[in-house]
Amino acid sequence: MSLAHVQRSSTELARAIAAQCNPKRLPVCVAGWYSDGLCTQVGAHCEPARPKEWESVILEAVQAALARGHDGSSRAVCLTVWFSDSTCIQRGLSAATEPPTSREADEHVQCKRDITTVLQEAGRRLTTTEILRTLEARQLLWGESTVKRALAEMVREEELTNQRDIRPRGYGLPNWT
Repeated sequence: MSLAHVQRSSTELARAIAAQCNPKRLPVCVAGWYSDGLCTQVGAHCEPARPKEWESVILEAVQAALARGHDGSSRAVCLTVWFSDSTCIQRGLSAATEPPTSREADEHVQCKRDITTVLQEAGRRLTTTEILRTLEARQLLWGESTVKRALAEMVREEELTNQRDIRPRGYGLPNWT
């Protein structure tokens, strides 16, 4: 999970909240609720006459409310936005919207390194099954979902390519044809 994904999720969330605003219903507070039971509240002040700025103000408040979880001690599990008309919206946060802890990030990076090493040593494209078997044979015990998630991210970030229309098919380094 990349920092870009977290920023994209926060941006999408701010956009959705801003879409529910109007001059009589503006956000006044954003609260981030954490897995350790604590809460962080951040004020959000939107000017009624400046609707084009609402999204950026909300984004700053959302990011500030979620920032506490970046230290790895707990993760944000819920976000509450309170509006000037005394209403609120709440959104549960999945692990996909949260930044990884430093341990998770290190493991994720190591899994990607192991995949790259396996491909380099094979010298040819490998399917997911072949990558999993090779990792297991080398006592690099990554779960199937972890490897698949790393492969998908590596393709998105253009660290790998995935060719299905040529032989051999599978994952390979970008400079391979």
